[in-house]
Amino acid sequence: MDSPDQHLFSVDVPRSTARRALPWAVLAVVVGFVVYKAARNPHFGWSDVGSYLFNGKILEGLMGTLELTVVSAVISLLLGALIVGIGRMGGVGRAIAGTYVWIFRAVPLMVQLVLWFNVALIVPRLSIPLPGGGHIFDESTNNLVSAFTAAILGLALHESAYVAEILRGGLLAVPAGQYRAAAAMGMTAPQAYRYVIGPEVIRVTVPALTNQLIGLLKATATVAFIGGADLLTKATQIYEQNFKTIPLLLVATIWYVVLVAAATLVQHALERRFSTAPGTPKTPAKVTETTELDTIPALQEQRL
Repeated sequence: MDSPDQHLFSVDVPRSTARRALPWAVLAVVVGFVVYKAARNPHFGWSDVGSYLFNGKILEGLMGTLELTVVSAVISLLLGALIVGIGRMGGVGRAIAGTYVWIFRAVPLMVQLVLWFNVALIVPRLSIPLPGGGHIFDESTNNLVSAFTAAILGLALHESAYVAEILRGGLLAVPAGQYRAAAAMGMTAPQAYRYVIGPEVIRVTVPALTNQLIGLLKATATVAFIGGADLLTKATQIYEQNFKTIPLLLVATIWYVVLVAAATLVQHALERRFSTAPGTPKTPAKVTETTELDTIPALQEQRL
């Protein structure tokens, strides 16, 4: 027989409207006070913030930040998937993948950026020699690895280690029975990953991957340390000339908030798109003979 204590915390206790509204009212007062004090503070230089918000250099830096984010995200996703594939080979492959993830997660992003920016001190020239003499390719490393290139290398390699772990966790979240069921239905490995394993991995990893993307977007600000043509770099270049440090930093802050807000909306949209349907149990989907699976060649052959 159930004890009354078992249902103690599941009882829906009515709360008055005043009690529900009180925390929101307090929060509104605090936020309003902070906004009022900030608006009245002349040291923020709000007029300068407005004049520089759509400045040409700032917009150029904004596009640079977006480019850094998108390119680094694509490369890190591809590298992460490759590392997971190598790790699933077992033996030496697992050791290689584990070492890669360990190194690029252990070294701070700022250190990686500085190392790539100064890679010419280690390898002055990059060349591909011919057996009979001469070179197919020979170029100074300084000409090849600009600040922007160093930023891409640092961000992509650093993020790929985290992406690899997210994807590996997604694969581990798929029950072993799904693999056996796919094999029992005559699916090849590519078919199994396309129709059974892949959708499960996507559903599990989308929240973590999109959150990692937002983190990458903010991490592009570290590129300012090597002058990588990002938003913060452009803002820094302007205030080093006119000494309007706070207004320019506020301009950069506003744009970062806008970018992260947009990325968060995309994150929520993707989560809704790949989440399970409302009202369905939050358990891994089982392999069933559905209309979609009827299109798989292996299943069509079995039914002939």
